[in-house]
Amino acid sequence: MQATLDRARAAGCYKVMLMTGSSRPETHAFYRACGFDGDAKHAYLVRW
Repeated sequence: MQATLDRARAAGCYKVMLMTGSSRPETHAFYRACGFDGDAKHAYLVRW
């Protein structure tokens, strides 16, 4: 994950957004440990 974030920064990206369908607490703990803020944005989805 860190290599991906480093490459995004090196490419000039000012943010990285991650979406997951997982509700597992350990999944969210992993993303938070990688530096993601789960409360920063909200996503809405329409499925057909």
